[in-house]
Amino acid sequence: MRKLSNILLWGLGIIFIISAILKAIGVYSFSQTVNSFCSLLGMDFLYGYGISVAIAIIVCELLIGLCSIARPCQRIVVWIYPIILGFFTYITYINYTDLYGGIESCGCFGELIHFTPATSFYKNIALFALSLVLLIIRLIETYSIRKLRYGLFLVSILLLNSCQNQLDNALELAGDNRHELEIVLNHYKDDPDTLKYGAAKFLIENMPYHYSYQDEDMLHYDSAFVSMAQEQEQFRDSVFKQRLGESVSFRPYPDIKSIKSDFLIRMIDEACEAWHAASWSKDYDISYFYEYVLPYRLLNEPLSFWRDSLAADYAYLRQPGIRSFRGYKIEAEQAGVTSCEHMLSEFASNKEALVFRQEGDSVSFQITSYRPVQKVVYLCYSTDTKCSSAVISFDGHPLDTIHFLPTQSITTFKPMRMYYPINVLKGEHFLTIRYLSGKFGIDYIHSASFFPLEKEELTDYSGVYCRIKNKQTGNYITFDTLQTSLLSPVEVKPLIKGDSCSFIRLDYVGYASWRIAAFKRDSIDLCCDVLGESTSIDTPIIQWKYTNFNNQKWVLQPEGNGWCRIMSKDSGQYLEARTDKTTGLITMVTHPYTPTNAQLWKIEQFGAIPERYTQPTILEIGSSISAAYRIYELSGLFEWCDFSGNIPPKATSLLHWRTGNCREESNFAVYFARYMGIPATTDYTPQWANRSQGHSWTMIINPSGKGTAFYMGAAPGDTTSTLHKFRKSKILRHKFSPNLTMVKDFRNETERPPVFNTLNFIDVTEEYMETTDVIRDVPHEYADCHLAYICTFDNKDWVPIYYGTISGGKVKFSKMGRKIAYIMAFYKNQKIIPVGNPFIITEDGNIEDIEINSSKQTTLELTRKYPFMGKEDFFNFRMSGGRFQGSNRADFKDATDIYIFEGMTEGNWYELFINESHTFRYLRYAGPNGSFCNINELEFYDIEGREIKGEIIGSKAQLNGSIENVFDKNILTGFNAVSPDGSWVGLKLSAPTRVSKIRFIGRNDGNCIEVGDEYELVYWNGSKWKELGRKKAKSNRLVYKNVPANALYILHNLTKGKEERIFTYKKGGQIWW
Repeated sequence: MRKLSNILLWGLGIIFIISAILKAIGVYSFSQTVNSFCSLLGMDFLYGYGISVAIAIIVCELLIGLCSIARPCQRIVVWIYPIILGFFTYITYINYTDLYGGIESCGCFGELIHFTPATSFYKNIALFALSLVLLIIRLIETYSIRKLRYGLFLVSILLLNSCQNQLDNALELAGDNRHELEIVLNHYKDDPDTLKYGAAKFLIENMPYHYSYQDEDMLHYDSAFVSMAQEQEQFRDSVFKQRLGESVSFRPYPDIKSIKSDFLIRMIDEACEAWHAASWSKDYDISYFYEYVLPYRLLNEPLSFWRDSLAADYAYLRQPGIRSFRGYKIEAEQAGVTSCEHMLSEFASNKEALVFRQEGDSVSFQITSYRPVQKVVYLCYSTDTKCSSAVISFDGHPLDTIHFLPTQSITTFKPMRMYYPINVLKGEHFLTIRYLSGKFGIDYIHSASFFPLEKEELTDYSGVYCRIKNKQTGNYITFDTLQTSLLSPVEVKPLIKGDSCSFIRLDYVGYASWRIAAFKRDSIDLCCDVLGESTSIDTPIIQWKYTNFNNQKWVLQPEGNGWCRIMSKDSGQYLEARTDKTTGLITMVTHPYTPTNAQLWKIEQFGAIPERYTQPTILEIGSSISAAYRIYELSGLFEWCDFSGNIPPKATSLLHWRTGNCREESNFAVYFARYMGIPATTDYTPQWANRSQGHSWTMIINPSGKGTAFYMGAAPGDTTSTLHKFRKSKILRHKFSPNLTMVKDFRNETERPPVFNTLNFIDVTEEYMETTDVIRDVPHEYADCHLAYICTFDNKDWVPIYYGTISGGKVKFSKMGRKIAYIMAFYKNQKIIPVGNPFIITEDGNIEDIEINSSKQTTLELTRKYPFMGKEDFFNFRMSGGRFQGSNRADFKDATDIYIFEGMTEGNWYELFINESHTFRYLRYAGPNGSFCNINELEFYDIEGREIKGEIIGSKAQLNGSIENVFDKNILTGFNAVSPDGSWVGLKLSAPTRVSKIRFIGRNDGNCIEVGDEYELVYWNGSKWKELGRKKAKSNRLVYKNVPANALYILHNLTKGKEERIFTYKKGGQIWW
């Protein structure tokens, strides 16, 4: 026992000494952590003494560590250790219950070693336990065990006391609603499923931090949202504003005072049922269930039974099974038609569709099944009215009355956001759409299928080579691995000894889905691909580069005796071996289920894949990320639109109408995830760092606590959709429990910016990017402030995006994004007051002040007022290879190329001086193939410098993209041809004319300098924006002379437009921030 005692004394002593030294190295940073913990514990009187307290802690730790090693002092420290470590355990417990909340590193070992709140808490429990063991050993040597038991009991009471206080406080705040909450607690008190009582306790404890609005207010709001959702996308927000009205005010109503017991019990039961059913729940700490699955609401939306709504419409998501993504396509014009009118349309899938105008119009689609199966049917339709409707029936039995929502026109088609599940028996069946009212078009239907598939049936083929054998032919799927073989059919060949081309790599790519790839992973990464992403029957299988699209994903359905069917995840059709009667080659096509050996395959495993041909993946069979792929399949049901509502819509309304902005889009996916028992939430940036507005997106929370991004329209973990120029300065994560550190920090603030009205979020910026801590001096006139704010620019004003606490005349803003311009500010009288110089955090993390040099003057040559955010968009290449031509024939058979444009456009005007001696009667711009002849403005000038006028001529245009747009002097409208190839736009002149100059602009954002517009340049002078004069543009460049150098500038367009952006000016160019 004495030997163990010495080991513990030396071990704890060394830990305390190392801790003291590391804290001393970063003493200022540690003082900030001390301030945070003081706030957490309500010890605000210690503010301003952060450095002193930090030094005192360092000295104490060092002395205790030395005393632990020195024998004469050991008798004292055995009592000191449990007291100090018990206190540390207590405060890290408070922080840990905030679920990795406000204080993200305890500072135990300074800035050199970071621990999460969970790690800190568990580490302190371990050290506390060791200190108790040490104390027990010494007590055994000197005191009776009876005295020891009483001491341990007191320690336990101390640790448990804070937990009970939190619940009691919440019940006290409930007032008259306390009885409802106690009903819930009593209901679960003796429930054998202890998860439910813990869930009730968690929700009630954190309920005081949540609210919604009075029912009568929200009924009107919800009605406006529903009305909006039934309009065309471009009109929705204006309809919402009109229906809502301008004088509406909303009265907050706290959840703690309003939620009833029956609602809470139902939501808890359903959440716990989902969690118990989820195979991945065993991988998670229970706190993730409480925080990211259990909650009855996401933000401050009106309450609703949203889990019931999802259970009614999407029950299959909780069932073990697989559904094809789109299903195979059946064209309406090729189905059984009764009296419908055939319509030609460039926007129909086969350039043809059916129009329904009158009673008696109908179409019947034949659906043949060789076995019982559940089908899911989608329609692709068009209508230009709100009153169009039809009856959909199956085998003569009505399924539903369809009320079509308007599309852009009767010739513009889109898939419905509703689908119809149908249980289909073996045999031939008919799905009929019959006219009821209005006027509408039907292009096609997609018939998808749902198949039961138990997890136990899923064999994991990851990491091993396979061969795939066809039962009918006895041959094997074989790739041609030459690079020139792209787009070639994948053949089914006899096995050839020594030939590795039949080696197959099966890579897991999401819920029950696999990629069938060539054995060798290289720059091409060949895999089986359904040609052209087609869902038509008998589409060939080719070899193509892996793209992660659904036409490259396959589901293996066991059929017994080692054989399986291989279903296309996209179309729901099966791989079928086919012999070409002309060439004799055996290839593959997709075909609906038939009981033939040509659709049966055996997967033969052999040999591990070398590590150089494997790559890390976030996907595992049975994981939450894998299950989230089922939600990804539903992303097409949501339609994004502008939506100015400040309050999220009711969940049941959102799930039914499936529209809104990024907030609704991310919430839409989170509801689905939580219904399935997948921990999920929304991450958001309150304000983009280099443009206006903020953004939010869905995050799947992993067992590690980190998140996997899930952007709607993209698979979980696929971040290619985020490769844009928009920068994030701070990324926050919504959670149900409050950030207790922030609650303490803002406790004494009498006013705060709206972004901090609710504090149910944590900072996760470091999960996304490298960050920098910013320390700024606080001016003496703000020395009495407790908090300062860090701001970015939103195109009009400095906007707060985070805060820092002030100590010792300095403020620290932690973990800020880089390549961004910021300014420090304070909040007084409901206004943000920017203070001091703006500053930039560079890409490598340095902080550079933008300090104006008034004694140095410079000249600015400006081409834009806002950066061209679409610089890398595909349409900027649409003019590359475009030809400006002249001719004296209307058919341009004698056309002369005046100029050929190469490269990408950059959102600005182009001005070309032409040395052309010929005269022309016809002038035009001919777009390259694939460009739809996109051009927004075109001007020809004669040798006198006068603009050439004439009759506008050109190819057939799409809606809202007429040839007249090219000559309307509006750079935001342009030509969009019906055909992507061979299209043109131009002028027929009254007489042959010689061209000396061409001016044109491609697709753009309207933020370039425009001739005739009036502009004003301003700069930041340290406290406000100061004017530098107004100018009317005479060309596509503005020149300002004698401007103060090294400043931060804005260029206003006083004539039109809203977008404008701060910039600096270096080396003759604008640098946007």
